[in-house]
Parts: sequence; structure tokens; C-alpha cells
Amino acid sequence: MAFPLENVLEAIHTMRKNPQDDKAQTYLYEWSMSNDCLNQICQILREQPDDHYLLLSILPRAKKCVVSNWVKYPENARTFYKETFSIKFDNFEGHQGILDYLVEIIAEMALKDWPHDWPSCMDYYIQRCADSPEHCIKSFSVISKILEQISESDNLTTQRRNELTQLASDLTEQFFNILNGALSNYDPELMKGPALNLLKSLCLTAPIEKIFETFSLQAFFTNLILDEKLNDLAIQTLSNILMKRKDSDQIFHEHYQEIIVYLMRFFQNFEDEKLQALLEDELRELKEIEISHLELTEEVYEFILKYLFRYTHMIEDMCVYEDSITQPNFTIVQLIYYGILNTEPSESCIESFWDLWRDILMRLVKSKKSKNIFDSLTPVTAVFDDELMNQMIESFYNSLETAISGGTIKNLSAQASWVAICSMKSDDVFSFIQNQTQMTPKICYALGILNTVLNMQMEQEVLETTLPALLNYNQSASSADFSCSLLYYLSHSTRSISAIPLLLQSFVHLLAENFSSEDEKLSKATSGSFMYSASRSPQIFWKNKQSDNTTPLYEEVVKGCNQWASLSEENALRIYCGIARIAKSMTNQEEERNVIYEYLFDGAISQLQSDDGEAISRGLKLIAQLAEMDLPGVKPRLNAIYVPLLGLVEHARDMRDSLFFMQATATLIMIFKQFDISDVAEATKLLMDILLNSTAMPESALNAINDLRRQFPPVESYGDQVRETYVKPFLTMWEHEKVMCVLQYFRFWIIPEEDLQNIIELATNCIIDARATIGKEACKLLRHVFEICRDGNHNMIIQNSKNIVHTLFTAISDTYHLQVFDSLAKTLWEFYKVINLMSINKTEFDNEVANVLSENVIFADVRNEVSSKLRTVTATLDGFKDVLRELLVSIKAANMSDKKLFKRQLKFDSIRQQLESLADIEEKSAIKAEELELLPMLAKLTISKNRE
Repeated sequence: MAFPLENVLEAIHTMRKNPQDDKAQTYLYEWSMSNDCLNQICQILREQPDDHYLLLSILPRAKKCVVSNWVKYPENARTFYKETFSIKFDNFEGHQGILDYLVEIIAEMALKDWPHDWPSCMDYYIQRCADSPEHCIKSFSVISKILEQISESDNLTTQRRNELTQLASDLTEQFFNILNGALSNYDPELMKGPALNLLKSLCLTAPIEKIFETFSLQAFFTNLILDEKLNDLAIQTLSNILMKRKDSDQIFHEHYQEIIVYLMRFFQNFEDEKLQALLEDELRELKEIEISHLELTEEVYEFILKYLFRYTHMIEDMCVYEDSITQPNFTIVQLIYYGILNTEPSESCIESFWDLWRDILMRLVKSKKSKNIFDSLTPVTAVFDDELMNQMIESFYNSLETAISGGTIKNLSAQASWVAICSMKSDDVFSFIQNQTQMTPKICYALGILNTVLNMQMEQEVLETTLPALLNYNQSASSADFSCSLLYYLSHSTRSISAIPLLLQSFVHLLAENFSSEDEKLSKATSGSFMYSASRSPQIFWKNKQSDNTTPLYEEVVKGCNQWASLSEENALRIYCGIARIAKSMTNQEEERNVIYEYLFDGAISQLQSDDGEAISRGLKLIAQLAEMDLPGVKPRLNAIYVPLLGLVEHARDMRDSLFFMQATATLIMIFKQFDISDVAEATKLLMDILLNSTAMPESALNAINDLRRQFPPVESYGDQVRETYVKPFLTMWEHEKVMCVLQYFRFWIIPEEDLQNIIELATNCIIDARATIGKEACKLLRHVFEICRDGNHNMIIQNSKNIVHTLFTAISDTYHLQVFDSLAKTLWEFYKVINLMSINKTEFDNEVANVLSENVIFADVRNEVSSKLRTVTATLDGFKDVLRELLVSIKAANMSDKKLFKRQLKFDSIRQQLESLADIEEKSAIKAEELELLPMLAKLTISKNRE
């Protein structure tokens, strides 16, 4: 499709007048994907007058073309593009955003072509620094961006990154010459910012001596980071020096004393003469270091938090030597932590504040609670003594509001920190809370967390002591925020509240009256509190009957949430889930359970019968949730509802509403999983009849069919019809969604033997596709083929071994971004496992692999040993990855320290174990750690092993 330049300019003009114009948006998107896009952008840059809107419209598209399609352009075209953007950058004066885009584009071109196809790139900008201050500033920005991208770009293979790193390292002396020359020959005030920006990139690799020749640590701490114009750059540069360099640990040990004194100066005002005298006495060995106060800004505070998070364990080691406290380190470090605790974190510092204390407290808990005497002697226990921990309680309480959102404590590190401090000093925490004279939401949140580490007797005592006053205040204050906090406290006290009928009744009444609150935050907190309570202790809502005439509490809950129209979808789903859990716990109350089922299904069906699309969507989600929970005795009700749902699928198909279509089919599949085999066969037949006639939405239909086949193998009988209707037409198309559908089809359905050859070719072609999601799915398909061939069809693997070897080794050595390396490694591992099962001459096979690898120069020195090494380490995937990593390092396709290569992601298991330990403080009745609200969320998160 051709895109005349005048049409492109017209579409941009249309977008200027109406940014929401769909037709213009689509046209410009298709243009940006065309081969002529970058050439036409260069034509605009050369011929059109400078128009900021026009330039800001085309430059992001130009950057995308350079990143994605650069190697597709012929050499003469690439030269033309480089000249065009360089000339435009040199001559442009105006909008800083446009200059930034031009810098980024030139940097991306340099990453691709310097030095082999653009040898003059870096020399040109180095020489331009001597022309004028303006040219120097521009040249600094380009050089800095290139150096920054060498370290941080995701668009480089490791081999190319290593090459560029070495090239940049060879020019280090020249970079510092132009940097120092600019500060000497031009106005220092004008050049200080650009020079610091260049230094920021240089300091990741340049010798530390060269960096400190330009700006000393004293200059950073006492001048640069306090300069309003330079503080962001200065802090980034300081972070690179002290935390991100490979030798940052060595710099820490060499400059530790000086650094901690600077950090302390931000927190002490030195007005206390006794304190000043103490410090002067203890710093007698460091008389050359000034100890006057430095202004603490928000940016500096966040930097200090991050620095301490990185080095707090090493700092503690410097405070204690052979069981003896070392001065002045100990006093200085304690003053820093007191300063942090006495400074309320701003919004931008919240995460760093709580992350630091979580890290410290988890180690402190381990040390204090461990039965191992060596753990109890760790320096952390000396630094964080009782006085400092008492200060933590006050500071954590004052900062608690920073972790609260929507009626719960959302910040995981804050919750872990509170749990840790409560487990070690529960009496002090409770005493501190009792001494608070002002009723605030923080009281309730703090008590809620405290109860998670108390035994049942103590929890009950705390409830009886505090709850009546809190309930009375809530009734008189009419504060939504306080009600949210009170619900949090009550839902985290369900173990003991059931033993106090009056308080339990108050809790349920509070739930019922706030389900439909006009305050969105309170309504959300209420539904969340109910779901959490019903998940932990569902029996408290129905085991409270004192006699046959007593109404069970769940009926009051049901009455309170009857107005579905006033509830948000999220709240409705939470309440449904909570009520369903109550019903599920009624193992011997079938009649009462059926009453609840009737209420639940009537509510969902009323939504499905609405004319409102949002209401129907909500009804589908409610039904899916009920089906997923595997409730006892619910199958007859699901059986009665699936036929009307089939009608909804047909309606969505006729309306060509793909989202509605997929949601309805997914709900039906969830229902079918609860059916008996005979019922499933009939139900799936009805659904397949609809799906096979949904060619107006082929991707959605094939996705649903694949999902249905994955859950119900008998659907395999429709394989030929599915292939003719959907798969064959898709095989000639390379749109993302269609390719994904086809790959999943072949993975979930039985593959005829005659199709294996074509499928292997499809998978190998997709593995080298530039789209990572397609590459991962293709790896899964190829592993599926290996599994099919493992027990019999070895010849198919042998026939295609050269193609498989070429594809996998090419991808893993050069083509891919790091996020797909794990999939490739696992596929190689499965391939060699199959090879080891075959009755073939393994030496001959290794030689064939060597012949294939001889076509790739990167394997020139190791091709004869690659296959034999990998073939003999297939016992475990981790062992195979280790050998593969060593191989890639040996051919300079990876660094051994590359944290993203074959990363073994570390889940929050350590926090889980520590929280479990905290929860077991009172052995008889401590709650299980998985009851803590944060654990389900922690299980889904990962952190890097390295704190960087």
C-alpha cells in the first residue's frame, strides 16, 4: 500500500485538529509500519519548515523505524538517514522535546552502525565540542545518550553491547579531555549541567580516579545535589558511582567513613552542644571532615534510603568488630537511622522508606528469634537496640497513612515491617497505641496488624479493651476513613470476635449498612473486609445462632447487599465470593445452603437478563466465579443456566462483539468443567456448533475452540472442521493474533504424523520472529513436537535436526532480547533429552551440529565441543542452563554477571517464611501465615536476587 506524502501530512493536520480521529490514527499507524516511512520523514525534515507539532508527530515514528527496521534498509539509505538527522540536530534551535528525540534517534543509529558503518560518529561529536559552547552542549548530549544506551538499551545483543563497551572505554581519555576542556574554556556555570550529564554516563565504566578528579565526593554532597538546577543529575550520577558500578562495593569500603558522615549531616542540625561535643570527640580521627548541617531535600532523602537499602548489612558490619562496638561508626550510623525515622517520607519516598525497614527488620527478627547463637550475635542486633526500636514504633505509626489505600494496607513492605516490629515488641506496640489520645484511622490499622501476631487469648483481651470505644467513636464521628479502618481491624480479628457476640453483631451490622455506601472508598473497603472475613472464618456468619428463633448473621449481610444496581462490579464480585464461601462452609445445612444459592443465582440471572451490556458482563463474571469455586450441590443450577448462555454467545457473534463473545464462551467452559461426562458431550457439541459458524470473528472463535479443546479432549473429533474453517486460512497470514491462534491450535490438538514436518518448519520460523510472545509460543510448540516424537518418531527429529539446531543456536546467540532466553534454553534442553533417547551414533550427531554451527562465525572456536557438552548435562534444567551460560560467555554472547540471562526469579519466599515464623510466636493459637492478607499478593511478585 502506497502512502503519498501529501496524504501523510494531511492525516497529521487532521490529528492536530482532532486527536481522536480514528481514520487518521489508523492511516498514520499503517504508514509508520511501511518501508517508506523513514525515507518520507527525512524528506519532511529536509523540505518542510520547522513545525513543532509536525516534528513531535513524526520523530517518535522515526525512532521506532530505526529500532525495528534499520537492518532492512540498504547501506546508501542508512547513510542518507544518518546525514539527515545529524544535520537537523546541528541546525535545530527550539523545542527541547524535539532535540531530545533527535538525540535519541542519533544514539540508536550509533548503536547499530558505529564504528563499522559510521566510523566518524564519535569523532565528529568529540571535535564539535571545540567549536562553541552551543555545539559543545549538543555534542555532550549525544555522547552521553550513546554511552547511556550502551549500558541500558534493551535493543542490543550481549555481544554487541560488549563490543560497544570496549569502544567507549578506549575513548575514555578523550571524553574527560573534552569534559575538563569545556569547564575550563567556557562559562563553568553554563557547562556544569551538560558536563554532569556526560559524567553521569561515563561514571558507569570510567576509572573512579578520573571521575573524582572532575567532581569529588565533597562536591557532590555539599554542592551539586543541593543545587536546584543540578540536583537530579547529581543524584543520578552519585547513584551510578556508589551503587551501579561493578566496583561499587570497593568504593564503599574505601570511602565508607566519609560517606556516612555526609549522610549524617543531612539529619543533624548540631544545635545540641552536648551532641556536637560528642561527635567532635568521636570524629577526632576525621578532623578534616566538616560536620556542619546539610539541607535535606526530598531527592536526597530518597537517595539515602536507596543507598542504605543497598549497603545496610555492610554498614552494620562496620559498626561491630569482634563483638565490640566500633566508634565513631556506631554513633554516626545510629544518628542516621534516627534521622530517617524522624523524617516523614514524602509520596515519592514511600516505597524506598518501607523497603529499607522491611529488609532491616526481617534480618533483625531472624537474629532475635533464632536458636542459633551465631545468628543472635549478628551486628544488626547491636545497631538496632531497644531505644531505636521504640523510635521505630512511633515513626511507623506516624508514617502508616502512607501505606494505606482503599481501606487496607497496600504497601507490602509496610505490612511486613509492622508485622515484624509487632512480633518483637507486641507489648510496647499495644502500650503505645493505648497512649494515643486522638482517634485516627491509624489506631485501627495498627491494631489489626498487631492481632495477626497475638495468640487468641491476647487478641480477645485487646478486642475487649479497645473495640467498644472505637465503635462508639465511629458511630458519632460519621467518618468514612475511620469506618474503613475499623472494618480492617474487625476483619483481622475474626478468630476472637466470634467469642464476643455483641462485638460480632456490631461487625456484621457495620458491614450491612455500608455495602451500598455512597462513598466509593467505604463501599470498596466494606466488600473487601467481608470477603476477607468470609474467607478466613466463614462459620462466624452462621454458627452464631443461640436458639432456633435467632436469625443467622449472614441473612443481615444478604439484606445489606440486595441493591445490585448501586454496587460496582468489583464490589459485587467480592460480596458474591464472600457469600459463596459462607455457603460452602455449610457442610450439614443443605436447606440453608440452597437458600443462599437461590439468592446468588437469582442475582446473577437478573444481571444477564438486563439490556445493559455492563450488567450482562457482570452477570457472566458472577456465574463464572460461582462455577470456579466448586460449590457442593450447585451442579443442577449450572445445568439450568448454560443453555441461555449459549444464546448470549450467538448474540455476541451476531453483534461481532469479540470481548463479549470471549467472556461468554469462557464462562461456559468454566461451567462445563463442573458437568458429568455425558452432560459435557452434549454441552460442548452445542457450543462447537456456534463456534464453527463464527467466521466473522475468526481469531476469537479459534481462541475459544483451543481453550475448549484444552479442557475437554473429546472435542478433538471436530479437528478436521476446525482446520478447514480457521487454521488453513491463517497459515498464510502473519498477523500477531492469527499466528498465536495457529501455534496454540497445534499445541492443544492432536497432530497427525503427516503434519509434523510442516509444524516443525512453522515453529522454527516463528522462533526467529522479532515478536517475543510469538517466539515463546513457538518454543512451546516445538517442545510439544519433541514430546510427541520422544517415544517413537525419532526419524522426524533426525530429518529436521539441522534446521532445529540452526534456529535455536542462532536465536540464543544473537537474535533475541533476553526475555526469551529461558524459553530457548528449555527448548534446547528438551531437544537434547530426545537426542539422548535415540539409537544413533552420538559422535556423528555432534559432528553434524558442528557443521551447522560452522556457518555462524560466533561459534568458530567452540563448534566442535558445543553439542557434546550440552548433550551430557541434560539431567536437570538448571544444570543445563549453567553449561549453556558458560558456552555463551566463552563466545562473548553473554556476560557471566548478566543478571537477566536465564534468571532464576526469586519469589518472596524468604518473607513468606519469616512471616510464618512471626505468626508462630504464640504456639497454641497463632494464625497460619497464609492468613495474612499480603501473602497471596506476595506469592505473585518477584524480586531480583541483586538489589541493584
